[in-house]
Amino acid sequence: MNNKNMIRILYIVLMGFGLPIMRFMSLHFDTINNNAVRFLSGGFVFILISIFKFNGEFEKIKEEPILIFKLLLLGFLMTGNMFFLYERVKIYIGTNRQYFWNSGHASGSCDSGLILSG
Repeated sequence: MNNKNMIRILYIVLMGFGLPIMRFMSLHFDTINNNAVRFLSGGFVFILISIFKFNGEFEKIKEEPILIFKLLLLGFLMTGNMFFLYERVKIYIGTNRQYFWNSGHASGSCDSGLILSG
């Protein structure tokens, strides 16, 4: 079996394992905990793949250790971005839920009185 077919089969199998695990976690854990586990496990797998596939790039990091701090700063900023995004969505939904359901937006009408759905 060639390499492309092996990658396709692994993708299907791993997605089959991943979706029930994500469903279980989303039902039993808070959003922040759920995303933290995904970020950490995904990052760990990414580092393992990178060590084997891009070993030459790690030689550059050994020569210039400042790159580690730059990469960690980038990861911290990206994680903070996701955290504040979810916090803002949580606040927005909590404050506008009453308006959204009582104003007719959910039923298909708009503020001008036109009916959008039959």
